Amino acid sequence: MPPSRFAASPWRNLVATPAKPGAGAGRHEELPLAAPASGDASAAALLALTPDGQALLVRGSSAGTLLRLDVRASKRHNKAAPHLAAAPPGESLAAWHVAPFDSHDDSAMLAAGGSAGSVAVRQLGSAAHASLDAPVVASLASSERAHCSIAAWHPTSAGLLLVGTGRQLRVWDIKTAEASLKWNVDAADASAAATAGAWSLDGTVVGATDSSGSVRLWDPRAGVEPVLTTSKVHAPARPTRFTFTASGSHNFLSTGFSSTRQPEWAYYDVRSPSSAAQRLAYDGTSPLEPVVDSDRSIVYFTSRTSSALHWADLNASGTQGTQPLSFAAGGAAALAPVAPLLDVMRGEIAKLYVPSPPGAGGDAIVPVSVVVPRRQYIDFHSDLFPDTMDWRDTPHTAGQWLEGQNKKLAMLQLDPKLRKAAPEKRQPTQPMQSQAASVAAAAPIVPTAALPASMQQAQRQMPQAASGPGMAQSITPTPATAVAAETAAPSSTASQLSQPSQPAQPSQDAQPSSVETTARQAPSNGASAGSAARSSVPAPVRKTAAAQPAPTSSIRKTASAPRASPTGPRWSRRFVTASTPLISAYQSLSGLDISRAPDARMLAVSPLLFVVPLSGPGGRLGVHRLAQTGRLPAALPALSSGAAVLDFCVDPFGDARVIAAAEDGKVRVWEVASQAGETQPSLTLQLPGASRPGEIAPHPRAEGLFAIAPTDAEGQLHLLDIRSSASSPLASLDVPGGGAFSLAWRADGLHLALACKDRKLRVFDPRTGSSIAEVAAHASPRSFRVIWLDEAHLLSVGHGAGSARELQLFKFSAAAGLTAVAFTTLDVSPAVLFPHWDGDSQVLFLCAKSEPVAAYEVRVDAPRPADVFAALPAFQHGQPQLGLAFLPKQSCDVQAVEVARALRLTKSELMMVSWRVPRARPELFQDDVFPPTRVLQAATTARAWMEGEDGAEDSYEDLCPEGMQPLSQAAAPVSKSTHVKGYVAREETESERSERVLSSVFAKAKMDENEGPNARINAAARRAPSDDGWGSD
Repeated sequence: MPPSRFAASPWRNLVATPAKPGAGAGRHEELPLAAPASGDASAAALLALTPDGQALLVRGSSAGTLLRLDVRASKRHNKAAPHLAAAPPGESLAAWHVAPFDSHDDSAMLAAGGSAGSVAVRQLGSAAHASLDAPVVASLASSERAHCSIAAWHPTSAGLLLVGTGRQLRVWDIKTAEASLKWNVDAADASAAATAGAWSLDGTVVGATDSSGSVRLWDPRAGVEPVLTTSKVHAPARPTRFTFTASGSHNFLSTGFSSTRQPEWAYYDVRSPSSAAQRLAYDGTSPLEPVVDSDRSIVYFTSRTSSALHWADLNASGTQGTQPLSFAAGGAAALAPVAPLLDVMRGEIAKLYVPSPPGAGGDAIVPVSVVVPRRQYIDFHSDLFPDTMDWRDTPHTAGQWLEGQNKKLAMLQLDPKLRKAAPEKRQPTQPMQSQAASVAAAAPIVPTAALPASMQQAQRQMPQAASGPGMAQSITPTPATAVAAETAAPSSTASQLSQPSQPAQPSQDAQPSSVETTARQAPSNGASAGSAARSSVPAPVRKTAAAQPAPTSSIRKTASAPRASPTGPRWSRRFVTASTPLISAYQSLSGLDISRAPDARMLAVSPLLFVVPLSGPGGRLGVHRLAQTGRLPAALPALSSGAAVLDFCVDPFGDARVIAAAEDGKVRVWEVASQAGETQPSLTLQLPGASRPGEIAPHPRAEGLFAIAPTDAEGQLHLLDIRSSASSPLASLDVPGGGAFSLAWRADGLHLALACKDRKLRVFDPRTGSSIAEVAAHASPRSFRVIWLDEAHLLSVGHGAGSARELQLFKFSAAAGLTAVAFTTLDVSPAVLFPHWDGDSQVLFLCAKSEPVAAYEVRVDAPRPADVFAALPAFQHGQPQLGLAFLPKQSCDVQAVEVARALRLTKSELMMVSWRVPRARPELFQDDVFPPTRVLQAATTARAWMEGEDGAEDSYEDLCPEGMQPLSQAAAPVSKSTHVKGYVAREETESERSERVLSSVFAKAKMDENEGPNARINAAARRAPSDDGWGSD
């Protein structure tokens, strides 16, 4: 029966009250929360409660991690909270779901989907056995390498998981790691992709929305054809959410956007699915996040940046309401379990945990109590609390459900006097064994020996859980049986929603396919390729002129090898902050060419001068010496190349040598004189072929050797010697992939990495011209950059699907090639990021045009992929930047604990940006922050290097100024106690103080009588007897 239009809702007077700030209020504040993008399809999975209601799981700011919070221990966390790695190795976290059952082995299950379609199933300990190293008990992979948009546990069967990736939906049995059921969202439309989905509360029907805005329901055991289809529920290509609303029916609710781009929700009755039974739109730009109270058919809606909590009673048509919040919500809320956390004797019908977004006053999880007011709360109000489903025990196993059983959950009475006791916990049986290998759709589990080497290593490194109830005692792979094939032909009648048919038997002809491995695998700890560690040879220190000279007491010393870091805790990069002087170093810049390509270089700098492109014909480059600060000349000295300049740089071994590649296929070299820029180049090299040159990269150890990337398929990778009079390149190499966006030399100069236009990352041996390794980098065809972190690790910065910018870390070895180690999504922006790596401080700087300068700490030796990238404070200025170029480490002021210095280019000026670390004892040399840095000097010549000569070993320079004591050698500071020593006088009370004051006043009055003009009369009167015997007559 449809909801009555005239029925009065019993919940119409409900009141939602957020917890106030303060101790004991239940709020978790100052958390490192993640801020999901407005278009994130998995934004609904922002936080969840464990089945026992004792712990909250929240998306953390670190990529792929979840914060685990004790619900009852609310406090200020000071941006540091216990977290666990949830995402599949090498992927970012997408959809995730906590199993609704408080299982008999006293642990909960977490299913976490990744950006490449893999799903990691982890075992969470109970509140008493909470472990932040949640072991992986199963790893599932999809044949479609697409974003995992759906991860939903079965509501009545333990170990049954619904996963949606791309256009495919699968039902996995976790114990066997098999996709027992699978089908496409839309068999007719290959472009339709699942965006949201859920199980019905009785576990018989699956519902999902797709990218076209349609909703479909399936009985998965009956067949792959939908039993109900509702087209165009919401506007296509917009985020949607989907949920079933009540345990006794298959009515559903979805949220999305209307044709006028307003967030809306629509409620459908399956008996009349042609139109929505209820539909309502709100103002805003973010999708509505629904939370369903299935016992009362109440739906609560939150929305990012909205300070209102909307609700609707689906049983009473037209009954909606809005409750104000004291903060702006940060996304979807979590509904607390009824039994453990609700105060039923005070009329509390629901408790929501709502995130507050990062920012001023945010970064909190706020409990919101929903209460229906009553005149008295002495008695239990049974009309407010119907019997609810008991999630503490599962009615059947996954296998029984697949065989056709449809048992219902037991019901739980909420009256404290009649409430059933919790079922006794069984003794834990054989623990669930780990399936560490990725399992493809319709493929059996293979033994460890058949897995790739990197996955075998990841499986061996999987943490062992402690022995005891609820914890796995061993983690070993188990063989699996053959996968069930497609089910029999289904029925399309809507009546099957309530009575699903029996599933078909698996086909005997089904053959297992080969195992699919994920593109982003766990890092391997095998030996890395490349040159062995070199023993350094002392070499003279290179004299440089800094833009802002360091103090005169700063004298450089040369060390033969890098000094080991002093023993002690690792210094924190969280407090690395940037600043600029109030007055810019170089002002009144005019004639800057701002029409260059988004991925083109805008600024090059050396310790002697800086170079910027100038507008106008002739391909001019403006040069200016760093020592001459202040107002720039109206006509900046320029170097003219005669054709549009595509890229330029400064020779690292010649501070006054400028190299430029022009559109006419020529490379020109200038030696900048001390007075002004020279207009005529000292050397001009004509590149072979008709292709335009691309990015220029100088060799880190060979003087005069430069690599120039090709820009199209007809071009070649050229190696030039600018110190030779030869007019032809040393070598020209063919590069597959249709050209390259960027290139980077390894620190030892043995290998060259190219970011190719076919979206692949390749590593070349320039001496032999062979490609050593290649790997798929980013999904977007936009330009991306590559940089070496050390001899065994590369990092690429590019775009994923939908303009999402991302970082990827790869491990390189000559034997294994390139292996994905870690991955993280940054934000959504079309701008190209330019990376700069400071190897001494292990900090990665990312700059883009007209955007803040981001910074990340990168730990290539982190034990978990989720710990590789850690965001640091970003630098933002009022004037949009066009370029950023870093100076060598020798230019930093170590006495001010300056870890990096860069020159920042804007439209009309250039300014120095300084990154510093606040330290408690700045008078000492911070040798933990400043290890010996590499001396920038040439080890060999270009031609000698091409012939196989590596040259002298690298030398390292100690940055400790003369007269400064290193922090590791200084004595520990002696702290003096401020407490009072010895006897402490007792303080007077108020009455004692008043009595003392009055006594002093009386004493002063008596003193005045003895010292006044009548003092002699008063003294005689005191001496006279009181009765001298004389009569009155």
